[in-house]
Amino acid sequence: MGKERLMAFTDAVLAIIMTILVLELEKPEAATLESVLSMWITTAV
Repeated sequence: MGKERLMAFTDAVLAIIMTILVLELEKPEAATLESVLSMWITTAV
């Protein structure tokens, strides 16, 4: 594979992984900064 094709393949794999990670996020109960931060803290731990 050429260098450009390898970079394109790597970009595609990373895009798929990021999409899967985003789809697994839960929706916060309310649209406030406090609820988003509480979700982030429980996800990070």
